[in-house]
Amino acid sequence: MPFLVPFLTPFLAPFLAPFLLLVLPITLETTLLATPLMVSSVHMESFPAPDKADVIIFGGSTTFGNNCEQQQSSSWPEEIYKIDNRFNFKNFAHNGFDSDQSSILFWKYTVNFTPKIVMWAHKFNTLNVIGRNNYKNKKKLNYEFSNNKKNNFFSKIHSINKTLIDSSLFYSLLDKVILRINFKSTRPQLITPNKEDIKYALKNFEINTREAIIHSKNIGVKNFYLVSLFHREEFKPKKTISKPSNYNYTLLKYLLYDEIIKKIEHEYFPFVKIIDVKVDVNLLKKDGYLCDTIHQTRKGNVIQAQIIYQNLVNYSNLFK
Repeated sequence: MPFLVPFLTPFLAPFLAPFLLLVLPITLETTLLATPLMVSSVHMESFPAPDKADVIIFGGSTTFGNNCEQQQSSSWPEEIYKIDNRFNFKNFAHNGFDSDQSSILFWKYTVNFTPKIVMWAHKFNTLNVIGRNNYKNKKKLNYEFSNNKKNNFFSKIHSINKTLIDSSLFYSLLDKVILRINFKSTRPQLITPNKEDIKYALKNFEINTREAIIHSKNIGVKNFYLVSLFHREEFKPKKTISKPSNYNYTLLKYLLYDEIIKKIEHEYFPFVKIIDVKVDVNLLKKDGYLCDTIHQTRKGNVIQAQIIYQNLVNYSNLFK
């Protein structure tokens, strides 16, 4: 009964995925979805000669850039280079990356090469490890995230669905049809992480960050910057997180993140410095610096670049 195929496809996709993936074009995105912690081999093939990168940059989609305006929104590293071409950088950021993936790339790149500056921009994806079986510091922390199996199940379905949408015109059209008829039962439900999960996810980030800082210092890196980009949530009224009825896991994540980076800066100053990108809330509302809660438009990346560059001029001898 062919007319049933459009309605059965969402149910069948998870089971057909292993076969469908065999005929999909092998892209960086599909590789990352399949093996989130085994990305180094994909990236290392396209790395430039080590002596061409004075500044190495790590982060997720907000640092990778081009996630707004039909992928034409640039990135803050590119915009800094336009201001000052002495900003000779290699951007290791990629959509969805957290400090686990960045740690792998950081260690591989710095085995035989010492950059002058490391920029570590991991404010937004710290919770990506929740629901991951093999997160980097699991043995050190001795912690298993709650709802692990359920999170993995929904994450795999979501990843498969996104890969099929990106790779198949038929499936993309099918997805839009299903949305129009409001077929809600096939949509995965988001699971809110508990406070303990968030605490350990941020501890995982802290361990990765400290290891990168210690190694950078040992090999002779001049400056290590913890870069905090602006986002929409920080301009909302602050609510208490102590009562369950007011629990806001995003707010808690940012509070813990801020505590960690301030503590790290205090311990390793002046080698480590925070670059906290703040934008006036009134400008943020009227000037279109964001296309969603965290991703910057081209105008937003230009503003970020100006702020970050001014910090580099103030802090680093490389830009004096």
